[in-house]
Amino acid sequence: WADHAERMQPRLESLLQEMRGTVRSAAWVGPDREAFLGAFSSQVEHSGARAVELLGTLGRRARSDAEEQDAASAADGSAAVGPHSGGDRSSPKPTEDSGDPVAVPGDLQEDVDDPAAIRRDAERIVQGGMGDCFCLAPLAAVARAKPDFLEENVWFEDGQYHVRFYEKDFLGRVQERVVTVDPEVAGNGVRDADGDISTMSIFETAYASYRGGYGEIEEGGHAADPMFTLTGQDTRTYDVEPSVDQLRDELAAGNVVVADTGPRDGEGGLFDPESWSDRDGAVPRDTVSTHVYVVTDVREDGRVVLQNPWGPDGGFQADDDVHKPGELVLTEEEYRERFQNVTVTEGPES
Repeated sequence: WADHAERMQPRLESLLQEMRGTVRSAAWVGPDREAFLGAFSSQVEHSGARAVELLGTLGRRARSDAEEQDAASAADGSAAVGPHSGGDRSSPKPTEDSGDPVAVPGDLQEDVDDPAAIRRDAERIVQGGMGDCFCLAPLAAVARAKPDFLEENVWFEDGQYHVRFYEKDFLGRVQERVVTVDPEVAGNGVRDADGDISTMSIFETAYASYRGGYGEIEEGGHAADPMFTLTGQDTRTYDVEPSVDQLRDELAAGNVVVADTGPRDGEGGLFDPESWSDRDGAVPRDTVSTHVYVVTDVREDGRVVLQNPWGPDGGFQADDDVHKPGELVLTEEEYRERFQNVTVTEGPES
């Protein structure tokens, strides 16, 4: 069953993406179109994304339970289970993009018990060689808004790191899921601004293990998935960008907010580029395309501040010599021009 679920999940996701591109590229204008798109987004897209996520969750659980049962039935009785049962118990398999695993320094054991260190690492996060901004931006957003909550959900015990995630069962009930990983992280994984392994590295490793390996996160995904996995809170994704006043209210309420860009002309991306160009146009070259940013602030003058998970110094996109800064400060018009979706979840209570 786990094999079947893993085969069907990308097929279902592909069908949803194809449907989305078809609907949004339709030659139809006017208020009826906008009303239809709003209903399509809330009733089809979001429910479909949840179905994709649930299918993956149930597949991973089925595989994990089967492996535990096989181990428990081993003749040598070697199936030792840690203090928090029900999670993966090995570090994710490395890939070419992730690089070979490297050891975690011992002083990180103290940092995972320190909310201030977790927030500091989020503010200085630097994405590595994998395309997992969809995971790192929500992680940094949660760590900035609710570092105490994350501190309660990660600990070092018996020589391994344990991270508590959240998932839904087939009845839609939120369940805890503890993932246990060895004290090693991806050689090309996330670091801090000094190039050092940080608390963000532990969460990236655990999330890769939860998803089934680095290969499952290195090519991107939907920000709503890790946002729920980290918080256990349902998410809201807006295809029409919220106003700056709405963003300000979300942040003031302690909610977690990320925003993602679309592709440039001819670049493709997760969805049909025609549907993007019908809306806001191509992404300007000072902004990373098909990328997720953290919404950190709305200033008194209405400018929106967004953190690039590439790090404080930013960087360069492939085949592009225009520098992408580590922080964007945009007018409302610029924010709407650059960003296509905004995903929000209520800040979890510690």
